Amino acid sequence: MSSLNIDNAAKVTPAAYGKRGIGSISCTKSCSTRSLRRISPARWMERVRPFGISRFASWADCSTSGSNEDSAWTIPFVGLTFSQRDPFEIQLYTVGEIAAIMAAAEKNAPGLVPFLAVSFFCGIRRAEAMRLEWPAIDLHENFIKLPAAITKSRQGRHINLSDNCRAWLAPYATEKRRMFPFSDNVLRDRLGDLWEKPKVRTIKHGSRHAFASYWLAKRGDINQLCRFLGHDDPQTTFRHYAKAATRREAEKFWAIMPKSAKSRKVVAFQLEGAA
Repeated sequence: MSSLNIDNAAKVTPAAYGKRGIGSISCTKSCSTRSLRRISPARWMERVRPFGISRFASWADCSTSGSNEDSAWTIPFVGLTFSQRDPFEIQLYTVGEIAAIMAAAEKNAPGLVPFLAVSFFCGIRRAEAMRLEWPAIDLHENFIKLPAAITKSRQGRHINLSDNCRAWLAPYATEKRRMFPFSDNVLRDRLGDLWEKPKVRTIKHGSRHAFASYWLAKRGDINQLCRFLGHDDPQTTFRHYAKAATRREAEKFWAIMPKSAKSRKVVAFQLEGAA
């Protein structure tokens, strides 16, 4: 752990600490751990929560002498100890794994195909995809319009549809409102069953990581990618996804097509040859 000393917590903004978690607090005057743990919810939200403190993990330089809640709270902080984050490295589905998942869905769970298509090929968050309605998907102009009401940031955004994503969505487009009209529990169970068929590992946020990594590998436009993902920090996004996938892998990813689309191409080729 590393520590940062301050004279008075009230004079320091949460931005001064970045996004590190606070592990412990030490104070200038004697105070009891018990009294500090009795901080009211209102004071917690006003003074503690903005600094990213989820809980008091340990204490330093605090005696056992008693004090009331207010005095325990108003004493100036002498130091904050930050817990160090583990190095972040994304896990990524291989192109083969994604192709196997999509093929298994097409064959055994067609109701999941639209959900998986917008997850893998548009990078839409799970909660957003659960609330996405078909009218928001424009297959003629090739884009999805996510309304602010369903996004994590509460800001609307547009995502361009790739050719393969459009091919996966087109057979399922309907006038129904919800793209996946079931509960989160039903989705979890169906995804669990589906993942068992091709014996593919489960990666948290794996579809979103795949979209970002393969899109950046092919297009290279980090600002556009941030707009698609709903991110505000291009530097962090670039650090996570740059070189996570190769351009050759990306070309294969964006060529993952449904079996029905491949069949239509074969038929069209045969008809042209006969003519």
